[in-house]
Amino acid sequence: TKLSDPDGLLFDSVGLKVTAFVHKEDKERYKVLYAEPHEQNNVIKFETDNVKNVAFDMGSIKTIEYYPDDAAEKTKIASIKASVSLLYNGTVYNDYKPSDFKVADGFVTLIDNNNDKIIDVIKLDVYKTMFVSSVSASSEVINNEYTKYADALKKIELKNYNSPGDTVKFFMDGEEATLGDVKPCDVLNVYESKSTGDKVVEIHITRSSAVVDVTSTNALKKEITAGDVIYELSETYYAANKAGEQFAQEISAGKKFTIYLDTEGKIVAAKAYSSTGLSYGYLKDSDEIPDSFNPEYAIKIFGDDGKWRILYFAEKVKVGDITGTYIRTAQAAELQTRTFIGDVIGYKLNADGKINHIEFPVEIETD
Repeated sequence: TKLSDPDGLLFDSVGLKVTAFVHKEDKERYKVLYAEPHEQNNVIKFETDNVKNVAFDMGSIKTIEYYPDDAAEKTKIASIKASVSLLYNGTVYNDYKPSDFKVADGFVTLIDNNNDKIIDVIKLDVYKTMFVSSVSASSEVINNEYTKYADALKKIELKNYNSPGDTVKFFMDGEEATLGDVKPCDVLNVYESKSTGDKVVEIHITRSSAVVDVTSTNALKKEITAGDVIYELSETYYAANKAGEQFAQEISAGKKFTIYLDTEGKIVAAKAYSSTGLSYGYLKDSDEIPDSFNPEYAIKIFGDDGKWRILYFAEKVKVGDITGTYIRTAQAAELQTRTFIGDVIGYKLNADGKINHIEFPVEIETD
């Protein structure tokens, strides 16, 4: 029997037993008119870092031992059906092994769909996290700010997903998006299938940051408190912090930080707050990027985080120099910037990752 589900009524019900009403369209196809989960379903969901042990026997999972949540002190054990189906990021995956469950970021969902206390379906939704340093639309490459720790996804090259059956989808705020929506300092959660066939990739974009006064930290619970708000620290943040990444600074109480959050609301990046809001770097070059309709203007800079970047000017730029502060066009700001090649400059980026404020050095004479 084939089911037609144009309204996506079964989209969130993979692995579940459902009660559905259908309409016969032809000899072999039925259209789903209504569907809801059956009362016999029992669903357990927990984070991958709460997996304590996955017991295998003859290539099959026998049991999974896990902590129900981060605060739990005692584990629970789930018995697994011998013919269990495993969905890895939404795609059937048969060559699973214990290490597939030992990942930094993700969720395990155990589904008992006939209420016999044996797990029939396992959903493993795991992702790599990126803190975007730069994006190239022309070469279709997204670069990660974090590159030093072992499992870091250093960059995404869309050219690697050009086979006929491959799909790459971007999402932002619950809506489908594109590569053009990705900006520096965005947080990306990247889900990729693990089958040997066609590659399926989902990239979820989050643009959520805040300047917070940290009132307390709790290393055991992996969280910080800022006023009345509690923020959980992601495993990506811990890995980047341990590796000495510039945007994963140690968070301490009594100080102010700029924090960046992922789709789960966890802290991925943190940097001590600067009252000026400026970043600094060595200016290597400044030039116009030709385009017959809409030329752009950019600089190449070695930032205070130890990385080379090409940054573009916004349409209007606040410029500060020895004579004062002015609002200039991108072209005028870039022309003025050329005279400071070889100097250290300060700059600030807008929400689109473009320079909207630049400060040039001032020479001070002393006796």
